[in-house]
This record gives sequence, structure tokens and C-alpha cells, in this order.
Amino acid sequence: MSVLNQGRLNCGVQHDGVQHYIVQLGLLAAALTLASKVGATGVVPALPAQGFSYQDALPAYLLDPDLSFGPIITSDNTPADNPTTDNGATLGRVLFYDKRLSHNYTTSCSSCHQQEKGFSDTAQLSEGFDGGLTGRHSMRLANARFFESGQMFWDTRAESLEEQALMPIQDPVEMGLNLTTLVERLQATDYYPKLFEAAFGDAQITAERVGKAIAQFERSMVSYRSKHDEATAARAAVVANNPDANVIAALRTVYTDQELLGMALFEPLEGSGPGGSQTFVIDGQSRVYANLHSASAQCNQCHATAAQTLGASADTASGQEAGPIVANIGLDPGTPDPGADGEGAFKAPSLRNVAVSGRFMHDGRFDSLDAVVRFYSRGIRNHPNLHRFLRVGDLETGAAEQFNFAPFEIDALVAFLETLTDEALLADIRFADPFVTLPGDYTGDGIVDDRDYVLWRDAFGQQGGIDLLTGADADGNGDGVVDLADYTVWRDNYGTTWETLGEGLFGVATAVPEPATLGGWLCAVLCTLAATRRRVTRRILRCSRPSPLQRP
Repeated sequence: MSVLNQGRLNCGVQHDGVQHYIVQLGLLAAALTLASKVGATGVVPALPAQGFSYQDALPAYLLDPDLSFGPIITSDNTPADNPTTDNGATLGRVLFYDKRLSHNYTTSCSSCHQQEKGFSDTAQLSEGFDGGLTGRHSMRLANARFFESGQMFWDTRAESLEEQALMPIQDPVEMGLNLTTLVERLQATDYYPKLFEAAFGDAQITAERVGKAIAQFERSMVSYRSKHDEATAARAAVVANNPDANVIAALRTVYTDQELLGMALFEPLEGSGPGGSQTFVIDGQSRVYANLHSASAQCNQCHATAAQTLGASADTASGQEAGPIVANIGLDPGTPDPGADGEGAFKAPSLRNVAVSGRFMHDGRFDSLDAVVRFYSRGIRNHPNLHRFLRVGDLETGAAEQFNFAPFEIDALVAFLETLTDEALLADIRFADPFVTLPGDYTGDGIVDDRDYVLWRDAFGQQGGIDLLTGADADGNGDGVVDLADYTVWRDNYGTTWETLGEGLFGVATAVPEPATLGGWLCAVLCTLAATRRRVTRRILRCSRPSPLQRP
């Protein structure tokens, strides 16, 4: 049973308990003073009157047909029946950060996909709503729009972002909520019907629309403002004028020699001088490569396209599969996790913002990029299903590849991977948590009204806590008990809504009405509080639960 439905205040205090009662009133007075200075429990989205745009125009260089594996736009997995719109992505943003989507109101999508961590989680395995751990590491979300097949999760078990969005909500470890209850919770708010109407044309709330809105928000997380993008733009400008140009010179205008060497090891660079020779000065020491092409590990075969994603379009000349590549990369000689095909194969994720994600691989086993590169250098283990790109000689039976990077090459690869960090995306307010506290909104519906008073009245005297069915909580000042201080929070904010916190998405702030008058019980208590400051009369005092809300 909810703590908000357990018992009611019904205490009698005899004349010899007057001093105790006065002490309690003194504590209430202090609480009343404090109440106006602390937040309450209601959380609502604060949205700008002028909504954000979520349909960024991609830079021209990402659309260049001469890019390796073709222009990124050819990998777009947006379905015809769910194009990204500003209102749709706005709704998706609110849903993405809303803890109503979990069984006990403790977990949202953002709990495991944190913006400042590249929409990943620095924990090896993420913690679910009840303390359980997920089976795999949280995957980064940026550029999910460009996984060509649309398949999601490490094992590609979801056929689309729309399908993927609903699966963690229902997962017994992650969020633990059934879709029927999800819809009921959203319908009980003031704001979701309005947000759904803005996104889909009417206020109907369905699980399918929830999935579509979250998918729109996730597809709008396009990463294109990193140092690598700046270098790619310089490279594309040179090639546009001369397809045979030496791109190394253009890249040097942006990259340090260490970062440039890392890029050359990551993917073969055209125009690298006679015979492919090139010299890099790193930490004051010259590193000479007679043939830079042959030195490349060609990591871009799996992390393809200008977004380092993703599967790209099929490339028959190189044996590139249509994406996303699902591969066993030799992490283990056996198969502790069956992955996508029962043989330990997992999707190659986008490497955008990889440097800030904290943990790496499907199980989060590595805690640094240095460890990841060292694994590819000497740690790849043979496996019956090892991907052909990681074999030497025979593509089916050859030995596991050992790239044997020198220490300075490992450092160079890490330096290059760090240039994939898109600081603008990580701080972009369009993708930030929109929820703020609405003091006095005890029902959590986005309006401070009479229903919040009734909830407070019925919970008076109880220990504070969240109702697991409704999310309601009448402990407005967070002191652990529902008392008069919480009434004051409600009274002082009566009439405010999620839209009147500022200039809301659907209108400007409005005047706050006066709260309705309360019944005689509360008046008597407050008058007694004032009287005890002047004198104490020995008498029998009795208290009961607050009376119903009275109308003027």
C-alpha cells in the first residue's frame, strides 16, 4: 500500500501535554518559514515559447558523393511514416528524460544515456530501476540515424529506433513498466496531451507514438561539430578543386601531427606523397613512413562513413557489408555472450564522442581508449567466427590479426579518436534535461490546484514518499513528513502550471489565482500558533485531520 494511503492523523493531546504541543507548533513555525525556500516534488518540462529546431542542415562535406563509402545521407534510416519534426522531437525529448517511464519513478532513458557522456554511461553496466544491472554496456546514441539497416542494440534485435525505444521501458531490469500503465501515466498529466497533439495532430497517447517521438529525438542527435569535422571540411574543399590533391596538407591545417598520424592509421589517406611516404613530428621526434597506406589498420572498414559509424552501403570491391557490420572481433576465444548470431558477434558502433563515454565494448570491459587500442594491437583472439577483416591471409581460417602498434602509434590513435568529440552536441540545450521543479504540484500532473490540496490533506501526518502507482508525493519540502510546511508550499504556488513557469511552448505566463479558503481546522491551528506566542491557557487540545477544502 502507498505511504500516502496508510493511516490518518487522529491524535488527542490532554492538558498535561500542552507543553509538548507548543513545542510541536514551534517546529511547525520554523517549517513554515523554511517551506518557501525549498523545492517541492512535482517535476514538469520547461519548454521555450519559440520551440527548438531539430532539423539541422548537414554540412556539405557529409553529402559529398566522393567520400569513402559514399555520402552519409545514403545511410539515413528515417522511415517514411515517422519523419523528424520539431514538435515530434520536442515530445521525444520530454519522454527521454521523464522518470514516469519507469516502474518506481526513478529511471529515465537519460539515466543510462547521459548527454555529457556522449549519451552513454560511464558505468560498465548501467543500473536499472530496482538496482539490477543491464546485461551490456550502454551504447552511444549520436548518429543512430545513420545506421543504414536501422537495427538497434549491440545484437541488432530491434529492427528500428521506434521499436528500440519501447524495449527498455518494458525490460524487467531497466525500467520495468508495462505499456498500458505508461499510457495511463502520460494521460494523467496536463502537458502530455498537448505535446502529443502538437507532434501528431491530436491528443491521443499511444505506445506506438511514444516510440515514434523518442526515435525522432534520437535521430536528431547528429554529431557534426567536432575537430574531425573541421578537418574533413578542409579535406573536402581541397578535393573538390582537385580530386588528386594531396589531402595531407589540408588536414595539417587542423590536426596536430600526432592526430594526423592517428587518422592515417585509422583509415588510408590519399595523396600522401611519392610512394605514400610521409613524416610526422611527434614530441620533437620525426616518425617517417615510407608507405603510409600499408601502415594503416583500416579501422574504417567497420567504423565507416564520414561519421565513423555505422555500416555503410555495400562495397563489393572491399567486401564491405551493408551496415551495420555485426562482427566477432576476437574479444574472447569462446562465446560468453552469444551476441547477434549466437557466435559472439556485435554491432560496430559509431565512434563519435567515444572519448567521453568512459567504458568500451559491448560489455564495457575496457576503461580507457588506450586499453581498446592495445587490444587491437596485440589482443585479438582467434575464434571460429572471427570477422574476416581481422584475419591474416585466408579470410575464413587465417590467424588473428596482430597490428603490433608502437607505443607512439597507440598514442596517436587515441589522439585521433579524441578529435571525434563533439563538445557542441554534449552541451546543446536542445538535448538537455527539460524538467524543473513545480513547487506544490503534489499529484505531478503539471498544475498546482485543488487536487494537490486534497492529496496533502489525506496524507497529513504521514512520512513522505512517492506513490508507486501515481507518482504523487505530498512532502513538498522534502523533510520526510507531510505537515503544515507542505501546505504552505502548495498555497504559495496555487495556480501555477508547467506553462506558467516562464514563457511556455503554448503561451506566455498567466496571473496566478488566489487559493480557495480552507476549513476551520487549519485556521484554528494557525490561530493557536499565534496565540501561543502571547500566552498559554491550560485546556484540552485535540487535533484531527484537515477538513475538506471549503469554497468562499
